[in-house]
Amino acid sequence: MKPDMLKINAFESIVEQYATEAAFLWLLRKQSEKSTLYDQQDLSELEQRITGNLEGLIESGEMGWHICLRQLEFEEAGETFVAAMLALHLNDAQKIKTVCEIALENPQMLPGLESALGWINETSSKFWIDRFLNVTDLRYQDLGLSACSIKRRDPVNILTRILQSHETTKNPQLYAKALKLVGELKRFDLVPALNQGMDSEDEEVKFWASWSAILMGNLAVINNIKPFVFKQNAFLEQALELAFNILPNDQARIWISEMSKESANLRSAIKASSILGDPQVVPWLIQQMKNVESSRLAGLSFSLLTGIDLEQNKLDKDPDIVFKDNSDTDIEDDAENEDSDLPWPDPIKIQYFWKQQEAKFKKGNRYFAGQPITIEWLKSVLVNGNQFQRSCVALKLAMLESNSILLNTATPTVSI
Repeated sequence: MKPDMLKINAFESIVEQYATEAAFLWLLRKQSEKSTLYDQQDLSELEQRITGNLEGLIESGEMGWHICLRQLEFEEAGETFVAAMLALHLNDAQKIKTVCEIALENPQMLPGLESALGWINETSSKFWIDRFLNVTDLRYQDLGLSACSIKRRDPVNILTRILQSHETTKNPQLYAKALKLVGELKRFDLVPALNQGMDSEDEEVKFWASWSAILMGNLAVINNIKPFVFKQNAFLEQALELAFNILPNDQARIWISEMSKESANLRSAIKASSILGDPQVVPWLIQQMKNVESSRLAGLSFSLLTGIDLEQNKLDKDPDIVFKDNSDTDIEDDAENEDSDLPWPDPIKIQYFWKQQEAKFKKGNRYFAGQPITIEWLKSVLVNGNQFQRSCVALKLAMLESNSILLNTATPTVSI
């Protein structure tokens, strides 16, 4: 092989590594957006590494683009993000259309495309979001609304127009996304659109219309959310978080008691307990730590409420001992468990420790991370907390401050 060909092949290999590494790091960041193991600084460091790889890809010119096209064949969100970022940075309409047309036909790829519109610099982002929102193709309108949600950008009259369109009401996915954006942005002028959406027969539309209405202060429609709290569904997490932030304590405890009677709803009851934040639930949470299937989630809920770090206070168990004592639990299968990043609590130690701490907490009050819930405390956690805490706090603040939009704690801090 000629020396020049060797150089080309070596350079192509380097550029391909830029694309692969950027896609992998994007996926890692995506998984970390609501993680207890990452904070703002950790996400920022990941973003800097992603940006470095993207810059190397950009400098490679057409070679980089052809590599991105090749990697789109994997049909993965990370590779879609990288290709979209390159196309958007080059401001090449044909390249952007190519990525969009591929991703819009594959739901698995779509999050990467949406994410790129949230990462790209403000000028390019605004141009392409406006362009997507103003075309007649509803798929592109949907994409534009997703980007607005990521950036919490208000499309003003365009959002009004979309909600008033008969074509929108015939497209439940687009309709629901527009109604969700109304709540995120606190568009009080569009409350009539929410009222109309709550009458919809489509479950997704009705949920997001109700969610936005409650977020904006209409607590009277809480019963619209209840069916989504008591069954496994696509909106369960959002329903739990919203309901148990606004339900009166007595009513919330009744709901939690009802959920805890059904094994299928036990995890929901545990999550609801920490969202409620009433220390009266702590003894019950400690009991749930004795069940291997709910143990780590109960430990997380305990920590979210009390602010007590299990590992720092040596209130956790060695995972090897847990797996040895529970032969039915496979350590390899556990890697796929949604609780796999959480420590294993030691309920005996925690029971004793809680007796020493219990007097600091008043039953009937609400706590988050060990302190009574106040705007000042929540804003402190928003700055200093981990990503899971920050995502919890964002909703609490949006509900306490009527005119504040719902902060997106996953929005990237860098752009190119």
